Amino acid sequence: MTALLSLEGLRINTSALENYGMSTSGTIGIQCCNPDAKSLVFFCLVQVLCSTLLFQCLRTVAQTTDVPFGSGNGTDEPITTTSRPILTTFAITTIFCEAVTVLNNNNPAAPINVTFPQTEAGFTAASIDTCPEDIVNGGTPYGTQQCSINGYWLDPLWLSSCDTGLDNLLEINITSDEQRQQVATDVVTLTSNPAELQQKDIENAADVLTEVTNTTDSLTANTSELVVVAVGNLLEVSAEDLQKSNTAQQLIQTLDDVVSKLNLSEVEGDFQTVSSTVAVAVLAVDPDAEDSIGFEGTTQVQNRSLGFRSDQFQLFTGQPKQTAPYSIVLPPEAFNQGSRIGFFGFLNDNVFVATKTDGSKDKCRLPGTASVNSPVVISATVPVNTTIKNLSAKVNITFTNLMVNQTIDENNTFCAFWDEKGNFWSTKGCDTVEANNLSAICQCDHLTNFATLFATKEIPGSLDIITIVGSSISAIACLLTIVCILFLWHRRKLPSQVRTFILLAFLSLALLLLNVFLLVSQFEEVKSSPNACQATAILIHFSLLSSLCWMMVEALYLNIAVTKPIYFKLSLSSKRVYILSALWGWGAPAVFVAVTFITKRDVYKDDNTCWINPEYVKYLAVVPVAAILSFNLLSYISVLMTVIFKKNAARASLASNRKKNFVISVCLFSSFGLTWLFGFLTIGHHEVNVVFAYIFTVLNSLQGLFVFLLFIVRNEAVRKSLVTELTQISSATSFGSQPQLQARYRKRYVEAASINLPKKISKTFENKNTSRTIGSLDSFKN
Repeated sequence: MTALLSLEGLRINTSALENYGMSTSGTIGIQCCNPDAKSLVFFCLVQVLCSTLLFQCLRTVAQTTDVPFGSGNGTDEPITTTSRPILTTFAITTIFCEAVTVLNNNNPAAPINVTFPQTEAGFTAASIDTCPEDIVNGGTPYGTQQCSINGYWLDPLWLSSCDTGLDNLLEINITSDEQRQQVATDVVTLTSNPAELQQKDIENAADVLTEVTNTTDSLTANTSELVVVAVGNLLEVSAEDLQKSNTAQQLIQTLDDVVSKLNLSEVEGDFQTVSSTVAVAVLAVDPDAEDSIGFEGTTQVQNRSLGFRSDQFQLFTGQPKQTAPYSIVLPPEAFNQGSRIGFFGFLNDNVFVATKTDGSKDKCRLPGTASVNSPVVISATVPVNTTIKNLSAKVNITFTNLMVNQTIDENNTFCAFWDEKGNFWSTKGCDTVEANNLSAICQCDHLTNFATLFATKEIPGSLDIITIVGSSISAIACLLTIVCILFLWHRRKLPSQVRTFILLAFLSLALLLLNVFLLVSQFEEVKSSPNACQATAILIHFSLLSSLCWMMVEALYLNIAVTKPIYFKLSLSSKRVYILSALWGWGAPAVFVAVTFITKRDVYKDDNTCWINPEYVKYLAVVPVAAILSFNLLSYISVLMTVIFKKNAARASLASNRKKNFVISVCLFSSFGLTWLFGFLTIGHHEVNVVFAYIFTVLNSLQGLFVFLLFIVRNEAVRKSLVTELTQISSATSFGSQPQLQARYRKRYVEAASINLPKKISKTFENKNTSRTIGSLDSFKN
């Protein structure tokens, strides 16, 4: 007979064993030829032993990841999988509470059935059914309901009345715990859709929560939990909206009140509650305790749009688990002055928006551009009047899976705490013990809100000066280019001249707009006005993309002129060039920016500059710029191969040709916008990227000047035409009454010259009366 070693619910995947080089021929198991008593006993012992070993292996594997593994007892044990799994019959599934309809009896005279949608375990759902649209709170859910971590619905929280608004709650005189709990419940329901909250709603909700906590010296556990959930809802709004409402510090104080006023006597053990964006734990401590106490994350946040799961945090004594994604450990010295400790975990840093650092002399203060890169902000507090600081035994904070896409080192990652008085992040009293791409370990000598911040060393202020000066020069140069084109417009002869004039004028206009809007964005009046700043950001984005698109048109146009001169001269339709160029140079950027703004208006809102939100810069600026520059780079190589290397190979050794080729290369590099490539080199080690930042700023702020020098100043035909026109105007002005000079002024002079094309092609167009093209190609002629 054949006895298979097995564990109920599991099978061995033989194909996976073969992948590891193990033979699987025959049956996996123990062959018992003569099943006598001894062999049966031996078989049973071996089966029990192997089953036990297999089960222990599974438990060990299950503790190495944060993927939920249902053990059948209502708890969540993590398991991990490998690229070549041996065990294949495990089903890793997400637990849900199925959609349910509940009777709402808040109004006994007219009870209604309210439906809650299918919800993932550990999260809260607002009811699908909402208050009628024709009343004050139209569209507000009737209530909210949490799906427990084990997959069953908890009791729903009902809105007291569809006629109750946040402004109405402010008018209530709270006199009892029951009334206080109902008010908190109403705030939870009324803020359950944070995306719909207006600035006034945020302010009213914060004021109501303050009233709930200030009207008593003792908060019940239920009310405390509701307050935390309501604060969590408010922290889901954007950081900008929260700052406009000026409620950040108020909400932090409300959470501190929960810690200090919670009635722990009615709580069995410790108080822990987790909302979508805030986790709070409060516990009573023995001032004489010798063990450390801490607060840790049980798993990484799987979906930040859903927020924290209800089992996302836990308290512990001693040291945190090695698998904890974030933790804070307090030494006994930190809580020997109080009877309770409060811990907080914040999903985002919306309440921790730093003010500008202009004029600050605090060396420990991080710049306002510093951004939190730890997955959470974690903190601890002891609600006593004495500040806990200068601890001999440090508070240990650990974060893993830092939220940055570049190499992390101790030069740009800092352990910091939130200074509530100054509203900024500070490194005072905090040391960065370790910082790498996987984790950061911090040690601080005081208690407050802690996080790790990614803060590249501040770019020198001289770059701002270079940008302002360079943009000003470029704007003037672009304006002069446009004036010169209009001034010499009557001298156009060939269709190619007209096309060159128009394309150059549009490129100069796009660069002029870009430089002007960059200068406008530097005014404090613009920065201080959200609407003006957002409008400026939109215009900068449009003019940037338009400038690059016109550079792409210039690259394509010049590529055709050099590689296909006959088609360029005789067959290229001017009308087609105008239409396609305008659609690409003006239309494509306008559509891109309009769609972006309509889809998500917050994209053009940044707390520090009038520009795209850093979260979206990669998709809305870096990717389009990279795509255009890739095309221009290929065109650059193609033109150089044609104009320089292939046709001038025989004379390449001549000093004059080497100089000419170098000048052509530099001119093409600038006119094709390839100086923007230095922008990608600014990402990297600080000492290196600052050098490239200077190069990038200088070259691109002066790009309008380069265009003017390349197409106007360096172009001999344009220079002579300008001199001729200015001389005629001066003569006509001085001797306007002389008919001969007036007639001379009216005569149009076009200087004849040949185009600098390969010799074989030049013969095709060799004609003494051929007018010289005033355009891109002329710049390559000495």
